[in-house]
Amino acid sequence: MFGESEIDLQFSVFGIPVRVRPSFWILGAILGYSPGAAANMGVNVVAVMFLFCLVVFVSVLVHELGHALVIQSFGWPCQITLWHIGGFAAYHPIRGDSSPKRIAIALAGPFAGFLLCGLTMVFAYFAAPVEWFAGSVTASYVISAMIWVNIVWGVLNLLPVQPLDGGHVCEHLLGVFGVRNGHEWSLRIGIATSGLVAAVCLTAFGGAFRFTGFMFLFLAVNSFQALKQSRY
Repeated sequence: MFGESEIDLQFSVFGIPVRVRPSFWILGAILGYSPGAAANMGVNVVAVMFLFCLVVFVSVLVHELGHALVIQSFGWPCQITLWHIGGFAAYHPIRGDSSPKRIAIALAGPFAGFLLCGLTMVFAYFAAPVEWFAGSVTASYVISAMIWVNIVWGVLNLLPVQPLDGGHVCEHLLGVFGVRNGHEWSLRIGIATSGLVAAVCLTAFGGAFRFTGFMFLFLAVNSFQALKQSRY
């Protein structure tokens, strides 16, 4: 499924199969490219890319495990795949499927990330007096990256844009409230939201936010195409 290959990293967590595609490491390394951070830590830029990849791997895996553990609690089989700069938890609702369950599954991912962020902050608080931690620029970078990734990515993922978790929540909430053509309305809401986010990120911010802007621009176009197809 999804172009699986023999070079994919495969393992399992709590009995849930996990597959990591090579594209996940490649894009994670590209996003982690930061000569400034490397100079500040006094290390090679490759080391910074490796650390950022590690942070992204742990963060995205925890996010997807949030989805998967809720799916598992409903008695549905699931499998996690990490690819590009994110991932997904594929599952088969064999019985008892409902919109509230789908909403719970969608929300579990971002809130698992928020929990990881909170635990990271608690660890940093108690580790601050320790000499090896307080004097380590590398430890500071890892903690900051972990907090940034889980807060910023988690908040963005809750926006009502397909196929983000917030887009799925929006679609199923519309269904709960009896809105006809909930899928199409969720796509319209997603087009407006992603277009606004893209415009703000591309005009008011720089750096990593430009990547975010282009990503949401792509999501806007993708939702527009999906809306056109749904009409036929």
